[in-house]
Amino acid sequence: MSKIFKVLVIYYSQTGKSKSILDCFIKPLRDQPHVVIDEVSIEPVNPYPFPWPKIYFFSIFPECVYETTVEIKEPMFNVDDDYDLIILGSQVWFLSISIPLVSFLNHAKSRILKNKPVITVLSCRKMWIYTQKRLEEYVAQLGGKLVGKVLVTAKGEQMQTLSATRDNLFDDNDKLNKKEWLASEKVLQQTEQQGKELLEAINSGVVLNGCIFNTDSEAFSNTDFSHPEKVARKSFLAWGKWMRKLSPPKSLLRYSFTVIFLFTFFFKVFVGLPLWPFIQRFKKKLKPSLAESQLK
Repeated sequence: MSKIFKVLVIYYSQTGKSKSILDCFIKPLRDQPHVVIDEVSIEPVNPYPFPWPKIYFFSIFPECVYETTVEIKEPMFNVDDDYDLIILGSQVWFLSISIPLVSFLNHAKSRILKNKPVITVLSCRKMWIYTQKRLEEYVAQLGGKLVGKVLVTAKGEQMQTLSATRDNLFDDNDKLNKKEWLASEKVLQQTEQQGKELLEAINSGVVLNGCIFNTDSEAFSNTDFSHPEKVARKSFLAWGKWMRKLSPPKSLLRYSFTVIFLFTFFFKVFVGLPLWPFIQRFKKKLKPSLAESQLK
């Protein structure tokens, strides 16, 4: 009889999108007699509201970008269990790891990652670079070994995905013409294929070797929004620093600062971001022209 391979999946998913992507990834592992999967949802002691009140949602960004933790319920796994693989499922909040998951990564039970192979599964709209970097840093700090990473981004243009995120976060489920944050069918098939490649690595006993995936997540090759992400993150950090110092969460002063911040930030979002893809395309078209002129 083959050895039982134990997988621990740790995630936070408020809207259900991250969970559905995780399900797609681990689907090939289900019903395998030699694979046991334990799934643990991270739950804050004081859950975040859903749908979110708009101002309250934006008012938490200082705590998010500075990785302020909240109290979470005791994660339901035995930290002394000998798991063969840890899968971390994360969303992106304000270009950072979500507060509930970062709270787990600073919890005593996060030591479960020590000396374990780890795969990260990250889902977001478009901007993922810093969050992926921080996830990998946490894995290293906790003594885990990153053996694979999965990235799923939303299909559609930046402003379309922003509208879908707005509908999902702030509006009731029965809203007419509600837009959905969706990954393309191609990306979901690719994610399931990565799950199949993980199963092959489990069966071959090579999970610890790393390089599990022959199929890299396509989204990793798209760095078009790296510059807007840096600009937005710089803005979050600058405003967040002073908002944390001068106003406690949920205070009238915090909400006042949030409104002022949003006026400046949304100007960048609704004026700068729509123009960014055109700027990128123009730069790509300009490069061959410049090369030709230099040859002449």
